[in-house]
Amino acid sequence: MVPNLSAYMCSIRNHLDILVKTSGETVTRVKLGIADDLRDSIGTGIVATDSEEALLLARALNVTETIPSPYEFVALERQRYTDALMHRGEILVKKADKLVPARPATEGEIVKCILQSGHKETDYIAKANDMVVTQPRGEFTVHDPKSFTAGFEATDQPGMYRPIGVSRVIKNDTGYPIATMAPWGRIQTGDTNCSIAERIHDGDEPHLDRYLLGNEERITNYNRPTSELRARLEQNES
Repeated sequence: MVPNLSAYMCSIRNHLDILVKTSGETVTRVKLGIADDLRDSIGTGIVATDSEEALLLARALNVTETIPSPYEFVALERQRYTDALMHRGEILVKKADKLVPARPATEGEIVKCILQSGHKETDYIAKANDMVVTQPRGEFTVHDPKSFTAGFEATDQPGMYRPIGVSRVIKNDTGYPIATMAPWGRIQTGDTNCSIAERIHDGDEPHLDRYLLGNEERITNYNRPTSELRARLEQNES
């Protein structure tokens, strides 16, 4: 037993995650297998402080990712975030006048998303048919075919795309930097001024396509919707 650590269970996108943590310390994500009678290919994760005892446990269980201090892990699929996004989320649309370059990714390519501030927000392990986009402030993002089609449209300029799409956004109100498991399966971090965003797809039902959005990136890349779009979205909610 690892002393001075509390553990609790939560479900994260069909993964059973065991979170073992102590506030304010560096936490480490490791994976291990569990019985297939729960779900085919289900994974189990542990997030543990890097105290000496926890590091011994992490080494034994094969460390895969690290969440550095002072970030606090948040599970964005929890009901509290669904309610907050639905009831007080601000609707924002991508700025369509800012064309962005995109290229096909190389399968297995590791792409780091480093913000203009120097903060490493996340990274991606590209799959076949993914696209690498250079965002207006210079950071790289990776999109699978579905998310790329939903978020960008081709222009008459080869290799240049117009951002499209609508998101619902709330400010990070925890008072501390946060980290989460992003939809692309990697840790994403944000500072105290970041936002929690959810892409709005067909219709307006809540879903789990939730991610963190840096404050400067929010200002640069998004606008408030037109009155016509807002009215249509509000009609969908009623």
